[in-house]
Amino acid sequence: MRCHIQMAAKGIEPLWKNEELKESLEKYLDLRRFGQTASWETSYDEALSRFAKGEAYVFLQGNWAYSAIKKQNPDIRIAFIPFPSEEEKDPNIVVKLDASIGISSSCKYLQQAYTFLNYLLSEEVMQYYTENTGSYSCIKGGNGDISFAKRFVDKIEKKEFIFETVSIPESGRNVRDQGLFQLVISQYDDRMIQDFLMEFNEAIEMRKDEILESIDRGNMK
Repeated sequence: MRCHIQMAAKGIEPLWKNEELKESLEKYLDLRRFGQTASWETSYDEALSRFAKGEAYVFLQGNWAYSAIKKQNPDIRIAFIPFPSEEEKDPNIVVKLDASIGISSSCKYLQQAYTFLNYLLSEEVMQYYTENTGSYSCIKGGNGDISFAKRFVDKIEKKEFIFETVSIPESGRNVRDQGLFQLVISQYDDRMIQDFLMEFNEAIEMRKDEILESIDRGNMK
């Protein structure tokens, strides 16, 4: 399944015509109504700390927050669930590369570099990495205890996920982030959501060559 940005950049389906994307955005905005007032005034570190202390029941974050939360409260019991989702339907899982490692073509010590990479990508090191970062390893046998994200792991191991290789240019990210912020702080309606997606789609179209190039690079990895 292709991601929404990729389809927009290729001219297959503009963002503002993508019903799945609009529904997801509406659910995200609706959920925020039940959350903290003026949450944008809380820094990322403060939000992590307060959640770790048990001051909130739900935290809209990704797996990258897991290690920081557990570090502050090792005894906390948390579970990551896919969102948004529909009743009686399996939600989509989006996967992106967390980190990649390469050897320079001008490296003078290739054998030593390969030795280090073999160690770095060993099962033992990968298990330590996944348990401490909350990430999923593509190295066979390289996953430690990531039971907190069982619903994600199950989908990934069944290969039921979207592999996203899109890199959105800064100008596009700015349009996205500023538009989302305006929706969050306002009494939004369907027209405002439509206008936001049209503006974001225009930003994608303006940099579509750069976006599609990033997709091609990602598919080569």
